[in-house]
Amino acid sequence: MKEYKTYQARNAVKAALVTNHIKARKKQGVSHLDAKIEAYVKYDIKKGKIILKRALARELGVVAKAKVQRPVPAAPPSKLPPLPTGDEFVNALPPLPVPQVEKPALPKPDLFKSLGLPPLPPLPSIGA
Repeated sequence: MKEYKTYQARNAVKAALVTNHIKARKKQGVSHLDAKIEAYVKYDIKKGKIILKRALARELGVVAKAKVQRPVPAAPPSKLPPLPTGDEFVNALPPLPVPQVEKPALPKPDLFKSLGLPPLPPLPSIGA
């Protein structure tokens, strides 16, 4: 078997070997869990020991210890000022602008004049 230099390549090869082992054992009529335990132990995968312990405990009827969740400590009090309530927040906003019915037209600056260029000649009429 070829030796790979990177751990990713070695892990990929090991994963393929485990998968092939599980498939082959399942074709022989072995349960998936048993085939998985065999493959993990055979190819020296750490999680196999944990699965094996659980399977043995299940067969022997031993109840595993339940993990006790520790309470999460409360967050320290914030040094920020309190958030405003609804009325304070609304009253703190500036008034909305009054919509204008008609906006006055702005005078268009003469671009050519401002650049010091002569004005454009009048456009020729079509059909004349």
